[in-house]
This record gives sequence, C-alpha cells and structure tokens, in this order.
Amino acid sequence: MPGAGSCASSPRLGNRALVPSGLMIMKAPHLVLSEQGNGIRLLAIDAGASKTVAVLAEANGAELARVRGAGAHVGLLGAGVWDVILPTAAAALAEVGAALVPEQLHCCLAIAGGEHVAALAAARAASPRFGCLQIISDGLAALSGCLGATEAGVMVAAGTGTVAWARSRHGEITKAGGHGFPAGDEGGGAWIGLQLIRHTLRRADAAGLDPLADAVLDRFGRDIARLHAWLTIASPADYATLAPIAFDLAVSSGSASAILRSAASELVHLAERADPSGELPLIVTGGLAAPLRPWLDETTRRPIRTTADAVIRGALSFARGADVPIGAPALLSGCTSITGRIVTPAGVVTGELRFRRSIEEVRPGPVDEDAPLILPGFVDLQVNGGGGHDIMVGDPDAVRDTGRFHRTRGVTTWLPTVITEAADELERVTRSVAAARADRRPGEPDMAGLHLEGPFISAKRRGTHGPHTAAPSWDLVSRLHAIVPLRVLTLAAELPGAIRLTTLAREAGIRVQLGHSDATYDEAVAFFAAGGSGVTHLYNAMSPLQGREPGVVGAALAHAPSAQIIADFIHVHPGALRAALRTIPDLFCVSDAVAAAGMPDGDYSLGGIHIRKQGDRVSNTAGALAGSAVPLDVAWHNLRALGLTVADATRRVSTLPAQYLGLTDRGALQSGLRADIVVMDDAGAVNRVYVEGEEDHGPATISPGRHASITPTPAASRPPPCCQHRSRHPPDPAPRPRRRP
Repeated sequence: MPGAGSCASSPRLGNRALVPSGLMIMKAPHLVLSEQGNGIRLLAIDAGASKTVAVLAEANGAELARVRGAGAHVGLLGAGVWDVILPTAAAALAEVGAALVPEQLHCCLAIAGGEHVAALAAARAASPRFGCLQIISDGLAALSGCLGATEAGVMVAAGTGTVAWARSRHGEITKAGGHGFPAGDEGGGAWIGLQLIRHTLRRADAAGLDPLADAVLDRFGRDIARLHAWLTIASPADYATLAPIAFDLAVSSGSASAILRSAASELVHLAERADPSGELPLIVTGGLAAPLRPWLDETTRRPIRTTADAVIRGALSFARGADVPIGAPALLSGCTSITGRIVTPAGVVTGELRFRRSIEEVRPGPVDEDAPLILPGFVDLQVNGGGGHDIMVGDPDAVRDTGRFHRTRGVTTWLPTVITEAADELERVTRSVAAARADRRPGEPDMAGLHLEGPFISAKRRGTHGPHTAAPSWDLVSRLHAIVPLRVLTLAAELPGAIRLTTLAREAGIRVQLGHSDATYDEAVAFFAAGGSGVTHLYNAMSPLQGREPGVVGAALAHAPSAQIIADFIHVHPGALRAALRTIPDLFCVSDAVAAAGMPDGDYSLGGIHIRKQGDRVSNTAGALAGSAVPLDVAWHNLRALGLTVADATRRVSTLPAQYLGLTDRGALQSGLRADIVVMDDAGAVNRVYVEGEEDHGPATISPGRHASITPTPAASRPPPCCQHRSRHPPDPAPRPRRRP
C-alpha cells in the first residue's frame, strides 16, 4: 500500500497546513471522483482511541479512499482532535487527487469519548465549516452500521473501549456502558491490557513469573520500575497495545485464555444490560469482534454474528442524511438550516440549527431581534382525538388525521389513547391504530405506540368513560400489546389483581400509571412500590388529598416517580400545578385532547358519549369535564405563564415525556438526535414543524360531520382564540397567562 509520502499535495484549511504524517492509505480500486451529488462528497471518520479511519465516498456511498491515522479520543484531546482528524481526512482526498475543501464535504465524525460533554463541545466549537457536519458517538454509528434503520438487535462495539446499544422490536433504543476507561470499557482492548498488567504484577509479587507475565514484562525490558513509570502516563490506547499478547498465548497459557474468557463474559453482560430480555440477536463489531468469537460462543446462547467496519458504514449513512445501510437507493440532500433562538439542553442559544433527518449541529451566532424560537418537537402521551376526529371511532384515517392536527400544534411523537370499552371493541380500535401506524407518511408525527386508559379503572372515578369497566386482565393486555406496542397502561390500584398486572406489564416494557382510581393512600403507595411508574392526569378522576386520608393525590405528591398533568388551567388550578411542580421533579404535560380540540364550540363525541365544547371547556351531559380542547402548545405557554423558563417549559412537553418512554433518540435539540423540530414565530404561534427533518406542508384534515353536530370552520395555521391574544414573549421573563385562573 502507498504510504503518506505518495500524496501528491499537502492540502490546507485556512492557514493551517494539513500535512499527513504517519498515515496508512487504503485506496479502493477502479474508482474515480464523479460529479454525482453536485460535487458533494461524503467523509466518514471513525475516531477511536487507538486509531482514526477516514473514508472518502461518493454521494451514493461508493468508497473512493480510506486512510488510517493516529487515535483521536475526544476526552483526551478536546478541540485538539482536529489536529489528528484533519490530516487524516486530507490524506484521503489527496489520494484521489483532490484538495480538502470542507464546504464541499458532508462529514460525519463518529468519535470515542462522547461521554466527555465539555470536551465534545470544545471539539464542535473548533470544527471546520463543512457543508454538513454531524458529530456522534462511535457507538451510535456502529448501531446504524450493524442494524440499519429498522432491524432489532443488540450491538456491542469492542475495540479499545466498549459500549452496547440495543434496538427493541418496538423501535426503542437503549444504551449500556461506554463510560470510559478504567471505570468502564469492560471487555475491551484497554481492559484486557489492564488484566495483563495485574496478572504480571501479582506473579512478580509471588516471585514466580509464568509465560504470560514473562511476555508482558518483556515489553518493559523486564524492568518492573519501568513498568511502574509507564503506568503513570499510559493512555487507554497504550493499555490496548498489550492485548495481542493474550491472543498470542491463548492456546499455551491457561491464564491468557482465562482473561479472554472473562473479556467475552464482560461483553455478554454488557449486552444483557442493554437488552435484559435476552431475546435480541447479538452483533459484535470492532477490532476484538473476530478474535474474541471463540470465547463469545462459549459464554452465551444468544445468536451471535460478528462484523467489521460498522462504525464507518453507520457514519456514511449519517453523512448521507439517511438512516439506511449504504447501498440502498437514496439521493443526497443538503442540510436544512434555521436561524433563531434555539432551545437546547443547556439553555437557549442564539444561532443556526442545521439538520437533515437528524440534528447536525447548533452553531452559535447573532440573530435578529424578532428571530423565531426553535424547540424540540412535543411528545404527547395522551391523545383521544383532535380536529374533529375521535380515536374511538376505530377508523385508521381518523387516527392519522388526529395526528396531523396535533402536528400543526407542535406534536411530533404521540400516543393514540384508547378509553374504556368492551374487549372486542378495544381490539377493533387497536387494530385501526395499527393500520394507521403502518400507513404513516413522511412528515407525519410518530405514533410511538398506544396508551390504554381503560377498562381497568374505578367505576366511581371513571369520569367520561363508558360503563364497561373490568378487572385487570393480563390476557387482554397481551392481546392488545401483540397488535400495537402498549407504551402506557392506566389502571386503578385498588382493583383485585392490579399489582400483579403492574408487575407483568412492567416486565413487558409497558409503563403502568395510576389513574381513574379511588385507591386509599396506602393502596397507591403499594402500587408505586410494586413498580408503578407514574400518574395519569394528576388531580383528575382520583381520590383527593385530605388531611386524614391523603388518597391518590397525596400518594402521588409524596411518592410518584413521575406524573402527567393537563396544564390547561381548567382541569388543574395554577396553584395546584405549582404544588406538583415543587414535589414531582419529572412532572410533564399531556393534552388529553378530544375531538373538540381545535374546533368551534358545539357538540362532539368521545367514544360514543355526547360531549359539548364551550370556550376551552369540554364537558359531558352531567357537566363533568370530558377531556381537553387545549393542545400541547397552549400547555407550553401556560407553563411559561407560571414563571417557568423557556428551557424548563420545553423540557416538560418534549424531553421528559420522551425519556419516560425510553425514546433516547428524540426530545432535545442536540447532535445525532432526530430532527423533530417546532418553530414558533415572534407571536408565539407554531409556524413550522419538522418530523425527522421532513416538513409536512399539507393541512390538517378537519372532520365536519361524523363527530360534530355543526359544520366547523377549518382550523387556521394560527393558534385558536385562547392563544391569539398573546403578545411576543421576552426570552425568559414570564409572559401573560393564556387564560385567567
């Protein structure tokens, strides 16, 4: 292979010379630069602790050149990673006779050390201005490279360090490990090196070196003092250089084989932490995947496959702006860029948000005074209807149109919610949700599953639910769960069998919430102790807080790990909302919207029950509340009216509900997460909404007849009357309330 000296030129970036040094260049044969993609090329970089690999590719993913350089762990180098990465990238371009022009490259940097947040931020701030840039963890890139866009499995990346990522059959992504050496990275090259050092020092203490310790000590000139000095300066990559000794002596040394068996066991344990079910296939990638395969096969009964180059494959997919394996047909599209006040996990940042299907970067900079507010997409975990549509009708089109209506109000992920009915009717409605999910179009909000709000509820506290309440039944839950993933289950804790169902549902990955319940305080506390994860529409349809019997409300305020609340200032008084905010840190909002949401005053239906909308209030014929007419964007404004900061209000309609469901790929505006984005104009109205980078320009379909007794006026793109009066917010002082309490 040609060495670094064969490069035709030394490209430059600005006034920085990019002279490749000590690089190994691997050129793909018979490939030349083409003009596909308007001259744009892909640059995928796998920056690990031991080595950096840069791959230059055409817009369709066809590899042109591959270069190997020094390691670039961001936790050790911070902004200095570019001093390693840029020469490596320049060498790849020089190999095909091209100069490094960052503006013509769509780059994905998959880097080790993503847990070092400050160092990662420094690296991002120092990055060149590529045409598009994504900086993601090498583990996330490996997951994409191993599993593509949709495959379920658990991926363990085993190189110098280790990390595991899993994607469930329901699409939920979880991570385990990746905490860095020496506290983490168990089973990786650095970990193996550390075990070799420990073995050697123990044998030296016993004055009886075995062949394995002998081989390790040879690396240090058989000088223990020299080894001790090395330990004070050694990096994880240095430890990993010792790992080949174990493999070389694995046949002849029982100690070496035992260390490798332990490494394989650590990788399997890592996979089990990411996938406790043990049901997903195991894919092991990275430099240790093939060498450790014999010991992996001994350690687990899971189906295993090993693969190489997963990080690069995943990085190329991200660079193309597609979460699909390289080789699938896709056109390279440019980044979308929005300038404004960007709500990030660290606070509100002025500047530019760049994205395709996922967030590329937040680039700080000046903005105009009337710049829009840019937020992560809202996540609504309780939606009965909206825009004139009722989920309980059991029509897939009504389900999709409900989602499209809520998209106009900023919702990008939602749970269609099914209320109390007979079992066969619940199954019919659930099948309609399944059909709607299967027919979801680009730009439509993601139906993450189903919220089953009935029938396991108290007859006394059923509110505007039908009369078909039932005893908790795992048989019914499992039948519905097989049709559509049940993400949330509401039940009354006082019912016989409620605790057992809570346990079974938790084991199936379902969040179980206490709601529509007349439980005593003690019964509610027992529910949380058994694994109950939250509360459905706190304060409403539950036994109240009293001095001598605190009821469900008292138990929730004292013990609930999380709770949902309807912040329309109708269901819950602002003072009660403040109390919940003080006592339940992970309190978040749901709309509990019904068909009347976004519609004129008039008569509507909720699961066949007559309801009436008057102003922002929806009630049944008895005058009791019957769901909400206020979408989640109004709840956000109401939280601001209580004095919450922009960031905290956003956290309670986006980040917390996403985290509650385990949806780690969304809920915040940061690099690598889904481009689910809400843009509010300077008057506070939802102006644009992106779902995975797609903007759905079609209007929400409003139902005029089936669910309403009047012909409503189609909803405009502006907020309903309860929102239109608001003047523009200052950045963080509390705005005027949305409605008077």
